[in-house]
Parts: sequence; structure tokens; C-alpha cells
Amino acid sequence: MLRKELQPPKIDEKLVEQLMLLIKEISDLSEEYYEEYYEKNEKTILNDKIDMLNSKVHKKYEPIDFQNYMGAMSLEEFAKEISLPNPPVVNDITLEEVSKIIEMIIELKSPEGIEEVEEVDDYIWYYIELLEKSMPHNNISDLIYWYDVEEYGHEPSAREIAEKAFATREIRDL
Repeated sequence: MLRKELQPPKIDEKLVEQLMLLIKEISDLSEEYYEEYYEKNEKTILNDKIDMLNSKVHKKYEPIDFQNYMGAMSLEEFAKEISLPNPPVVNDITLEEVSKIIEMIIELKSPEGIEEVEEVDDYIWYYIELLEKSMPHNNISDLIYWYDVEEYGHEPSAREIAEKAFATREIRDL
């Protein structure tokens, strides 16, 4: 079972509905006001909509973020991803905890003891960001998704990927 600070936050469905409307508006406006936003640095309705969204989620998005999601996920999936809070930094994350999180990502199933999460897909980027913040590595998602089978001699387990992440992590000054 993952400790409390590693437990996923509950998705606020009301917030997701609000975000879906804002994302749709921003997506529609971003092409029209692209030049004003990026090249002329002018304030437009696009800025107002993005400021509104950013204040709801306490994050920093810009128009380009809303032009690229459509090829990768649905509007609802994107709104759920955005609705999740910024993951914490867990400096003392253990090899076992990283293994469980990587297993959840690979197998798309909730770790033991997290029954309230029905759709693991909604939490994948949350957990990848949590790992990136808590386990400094130049690219932990590459270890998870783009591993070298020849290096392992087989498809690596979540534990083997976690061990490699710990062995190759960047050392940072605390």
C-alpha cells in the first residue's frame, strides 16, 4: 500500500465539467489570437480564458497546450489531467514505492489499497510527474516506456525499471 502522500487525489467532476468548457473555448480562440498572444504580447479574451483556467487549477498553461492535446486524448481526459493538483515532491520515496507506481503505470491498474481509482489512465501523467519531481532522473518516462529489451534480456519488470531509475538518478543538492 502506498503511503498517504503518494495516494492519488480524487478527481473533482464538477471542476472537470468547468474545465471542459474553458478548454473548448481556449482551443477555439487559440488559433484566432495566436499572433496577439505570442508575437505581439497583446491582452485578448484568450488571455482572460487562460488566466481563468490557470486560477482554477493553480498551474500555468498557455495556448499551445490546448492545441496539442486533441491528437492524444479526448477533451474529458485532458480536463481530468488538468484538474489534478501538482504532485508533491517526496524526497524519501522508496524503491518499493517507485516499483508500485511504475507497475500501476505499466499495467494500468491501481496499486493495492487504492480502490477509489477506477480509471488509472487519468493518473498516469500525475504519477510520472510525481516520479520526475521525487526521483530526479533525466527522463524517467523513457525508462518506463522506451526500455531496451536487449539490455535486460527480456521485458523488464516494474521492479527492474525502478532499480535502474535509482541506479541512474541524478544527485541534487538539497
